[in-house]
Amino acid sequence: MGNWLDGEWRWDFRWRRELSVWEIELLHSLLSVMAKPLLLGATDSWSWRHDSSGTFSVKSAYLLLSAGV
Repeated sequence: MGNWLDGEWRWDFRWRRELSVWEIELLHSLLSVMAKPLLLGATDSWSWRHDSSGTFSVKSAYLLLSAGV
């Protein structure tokens, strides 16, 4: 779907057929939105929801699988 070129991600969509005029307009709108990601200053993190501490453990995974969830 894309590649890095000179330290910048470049989208490279491949289509099965030629895009119609209105689809090309939608593609340009999509690319303009994707070119300027909006970061709200929030930090990203992982959390294991099957343990109250939010930390993955083999024990919590075992209990989850044993319960048949």
